[in-house]
Amino acid sequence: GQTARMLGPGRDVVALRGPMGVGLGQATTPLTVVPRACASAGGAAAVLAVREGRLPRVSEVEARFLPVWFACVAADWLQGPFLFALYTERGCSKSVIARLFAVGFLSSGILGSVAGGLCDVIGRRQGCLLYCWLAFVSCLLTHSTAVVPLAVGRLLG
Repeated sequence: GQTARMLGPGRDVVALRGPMGVGLGQATTPLTVVPRACASAGGAAAVLAVREGRLPRVSEVEARFLPVWFACVAADWLQGPFLFALYTERGCSKSVIARLFAVGFLSSGILGSVAGGLCDVIGRRQGCLLYCWLAFVSCLLTHSTAVVPLAVGRLLG
């Protein structure tokens, strides 16, 4: 792949091009890196405290759940800069990208609040399968260059 380094005011973006020309980027600014690093370090410290038994009244389920949850949250945080670079490569303006991210945040807030109840009705296994299929369709839609499929992808993902 190819690497191109683009510098801008207050940011340093590294754009990576894979073998199929797919662009990936990692925006590194103090506004994005510092909070994520602090949250990840805090999460890691909590996980260690849970595993070492220093936190009172922590069940074994929580001790097994928290490390996986922190890993998933960290992976989700890392998704933002890559999607920004991908949308930029697709020719989206900053205002369109902001709207796409807003759709994603609103979708997550609304759908996240009903997901638990839905899984209570359809079952955890079916809920997980539904999530996997929606995430799959969301990822497929990121290959579009049109705004509407990108927005639907953010809505589903």
